[in-house]
Amino acid sequence: MTGPAVGEDQRALLVDSLRAAERACAKAQARRAQLMVQLADARKSADQRRCHDLEIDGASPRYKPGEFAAMEIALALTASTPTVQQQIARARRLQAEAPDAWDAWIAGDINEAKAHQISHALRKLERADSKRMLNLVVVAAARPRTPELLRRWLNRFIAWVEPDLADDRIRRSVEDRYVSVRPDLDGVSFLSACLPSLDATSVDLVLDALVGIAEPGDPRTRPQRRADALVDLLLGRISNGWRPHAEPIGSPDPDRDPVVDEEPGQDWDEDDWALPVSAYRLDPTPDDDARAAAAVNSTDTDTDEPVIESRPPAPATAAGGGAPPRISIGVVVSIQSLFGFTDTPGELADGSAHLPADLIRGLAAQPGTLFHRLLTDPAGQLLDVAELGRFPSAKLAAAIRFRDPVCTNPICHTAAARCDLDHVIPWPQGPTAAPNLSPTCRRDHRAKTHAGFGTARTGDQVSWTTPTGHRYTNPADPLPVEPWPPDVADTG
Repeated sequence: MTGPAVGEDQRALLVDSLRAAERACAKAQARRAQLMVQLADARKSADQRRCHDLEIDGASPRYKPGEFAAMEIALALTASTPTVQQQIARARRLQAEAPDAWDAWIAGDINEAKAHQISHALRKLERADSKRMLNLVVVAAARPRTPELLRRWLNRFIAWVEPDLADDRIRRSVEDRYVSVRPDLDGVSFLSACLPSLDATSVDLVLDALVGIAEPGDPRTRPQRRADALVDLLLGRISNGWRPHAEPIGSPDPDRDPVVDEEPGQDWDEDDWALPVSAYRLDPTPDDDARAAAAVNSTDTDTDEPVIESRPPAPATAAGGGAPPRISIGVVVSIQSLFGFTDTPGELADGSAHLPADLIRGLAAQPGTLFHRLLTDPAGQLLDVAELGRFPSAKLAAAIRFRDPVCTNPICHTAAARCDLDHVIPWPQGPTAAPNLSPTCRRDHRAKTHAGFGTARTGDQVSWTTPTGHRYTNPADPLPVEPWPPDVADTG
């Protein structure tokens, strides 16, 4: 059963209302950016006065005026500090270098996504004349285009107005290469990389080649096989089957047989050489395998890593590559699930993702896996541990990082393993005890120590107070606990 029909006049009115709402959203986005800049400037002015007063008294401020303005704004918006920093920088850039675009954003003629693309183009341009020219024409170009089509238009504009600087722009882009991991729901994460285009194309070709040699009847889809091939290559489980020639390898000689040391029963095809040279690496040798096994068997047992440490056999490396890296992965799981009485997933030590129970049991059975026993109350709260001295021992530090897997600032997700263990009440007035210790990233630690921010802990909840007196609370995430199944509880 459908609702009443909507006439053309009503549909036209809905379209007009939708466009008006979009314009209102764009204005609100610009107003938010404007307020961010104003608050950042006000915080910098207040800090300058405070730092001046400290210097008159002979004390060092230990921070720059305005250094923590973005963090104060991020706490108010429940956003990340880097995101706020980027938004402030974008607004300042548009105001200074493309005032017509800034006015168009304030008026709602362009939205935040288009403002972002224009700001990004301004960063790429180097000459003041080029930026002035862009300011004159970009609003007319932005209005009718989607953000993606605007990005393409801007790329063409940059190539046209500064063609002689293209090589330098490409070089700077390559210098900004990175790989990042972002945890998602249901035990998966997104692996992203910004790579030189040639390397990215090479990786794509290698994955396609590996996918093409799947066993008959393999039930996995092509995307699944590509994902598995990438993981297997990075973790050293497989190679692409290349064996070295007697002489150094460069580009293969087209006049010679591409393979000199054929293994019995192995089919080789000239198409194998269609992969780029960067795709090939040496297969592991027995000596490499022995070195890898020795590295795993010599693992220390005195460690402050989380509950289960999965240390699979390290992959062998190519000739001359040095010792393989050791990888430790902390996993927290209830004892009921670990012993197989339940199938409740465990979670990574930083709380970013969950792992299936059967996978954790498999990891626990591997040689070299280390265990730590954590005692909690029925609600999952870690029981108190206290020690003498200013610096916590490795065991106390590990317990605190299990309790607080990330920085306790409500807007920060820096893993606790990379944080300072900060005394909420400064030592020696405050004890070196779990209730008085919190993982705090170095930047936030400096804000608390020098710039007028404050923290307090009540149980497992930590609150942060900004210099303006606003208070923000970080909700506590208890450790995973669960009751025993009835049939097990009755037996014991």
